Amino acid sequence: MAGAPSTPRRRITIWALFLMVLVGLFDLGILLGSFLLWLPSTMISLGTQIGGLPDLLVLWILAGPLFALIGLAAGWLTFFFRPRNGMLIGLLVPLVWLIPLIVLVATGEGRCAGGIC
Repeated sequence: MAGAPSTPRRRITIWALFLMVLVGLFDLGILLGSFLLWLPSTMISLGTQIGGLPDLLVLWILAGPLFALIGLAAGWLTFFFRPRNGMLIGLLVPLVWLIPLIVLVATGEGRCAGGIC
């Protein structure tokens, strides 16, 4: 059709690919770090229920590898169609897990003076 407007094709630039590789490395770092902490967190939660935290918070703490894998896979899949959205998904999905975890640890440090209360 000669009169139909064509949509411009988005090209993936070297800069976007470099940034996505950095986001992927961030996701892999979160995956490795949360997986290394997964077994000790599981043992603590089974034994003491982490100082009486509700089950939902314990499951949130243990969900780090899942959030990192979702961010890594969904970020790269989306990157090939819309590079900016892929980078945002790859970055924000693990941060959705990490920021509340940091807040939880900081709250515990402030209230319990460094111990499990």
